[in-house]
Amino acid sequence: MAIATIQSSIPTKPTVNGLSREDLEIGDVVTVDSLTTGTLYSWSLAYTPEGSTAAFSGSPVTKSPGTFTVDIEGSYLIRFQFTDSSGTTEQFVRLRALTSYGQLKLVAAGETPGVLNIPVDITNVGWADNQNYNLNKLLSLIQSTRPSLISTRFDFDYTVVTPQNIVSVSQNDAVVKVFIHFEQAFDDAAAIIEIGDSIDPDRFVLSTDTNTNTTNKYEVVTIDSISSNTNVTFTPSMGASTQGSGFILVLTHKSYS
Repeated sequence: MAIATIQSSIPTKPTVNGLSREDLEIGDVVTVDSLTTGTLYSWSLAYTPEGSTAAFSGSPVTKSPGTFTVDIEGSYLIRFQFTDSSGTTEQFVRLRALTSYGQLKLVAAGETPGVLNIPVDITNVGWADNQNYNLNKLLSLIQSTRPSLISTRFDFDYTVVTPQNIVSVSQNDAVVKVFIHFEQAFDDAAAIIEIGDSIDPDRFVLSTDTNTNTTNKYEVVTIDSISSNTNVTFTPSMGASTQGSGFILVLTHKSYS
């Protein structure tokens, strides 16, 4: 019986003979070759991730079909049929690129045991082991990065004339909503309230001197300009105001990561 052995090599990474591997990365150029010389060769990419355009650079009926380039995360199954004077045999190896987020083990169609299974590193529990591995990785990621919903209250009146920090926001946090409640309206037409970071704050201009339109009124803002560590600040431009007060609620998703 013929014996086929697939060699896979990637620049700057170890060469692997006759085994699957899981160290592929997007952009890797993978060379496959037969370690033994025969009379007939037949290579194919039995499976590539959905959307991949990976293809061998050379002839699939020579000792080495050349290279292919990893362009999508997931499994690349190499099928090799080999013939020599003792007969014909077939071998598969799985060359897998783990996901960049979470290092998950995506599986290929046909890897589950069954009538149409592809016999590569397959046992009755092998496929299930991969799925359990992925589930545990996902649970770990969720537990380590789950956000905490924080509501911060800031009370203001006309005596606040310099920027005041309401809540600190880190790069992985998200400001969901800002609620402004006016208990007493500012009496100056020039009054401006700015909410947000110093680069691009959201502004409320109280254009008229009135105690009816803004008293006991909630305004809702979505702040979308915060992209790095910063503070959500409050700055009233008071002019000649002598009254005006209220409070601000900031709803924030605080990440643990």
